[in-house]
Amino acid sequence: MPCDDPERSNFTKFFAKNFELFWLKKLISTSFANESKNVKVENYQPTLFETQSPKFDKEKTNIKWKIFVLDHDTNQNWKIDVDDLEREYLEWDWDFRSDEIKNFVMKQTL
Repeated sequence: MPCDDPERSNFTKFFAKNFELFWLKKLISTSFANESKNVKVENYQPTLFETQSPKFDKEKTNIKWKIFVLDHDTNQNWKIDVDDLEREYLEWDWDFRSDEIKNFVMKQTL
């Protein structure tokens, strides 16, 4: 599901918090890069969730779209929830038909 920002999106948080209740297998969210929108957020501050990720890249955070995947317990607390979201930066050009997105989807369905 494309979201403005899964880190702040109540839509993503709702499904992540209720992942096990709804018996979901996988949750995938994408978010825009701050500098990719026509209206820029002045003084954009990444969330702690983003900055504490081992994959955080200060140079990419404003210019690269992000993809978030939730499908297993990453923090070993015996539940799958919003704290287990994993992130990647995308190289794509906003086209959901791009090779990068097609390849990502194919890997996720195998």
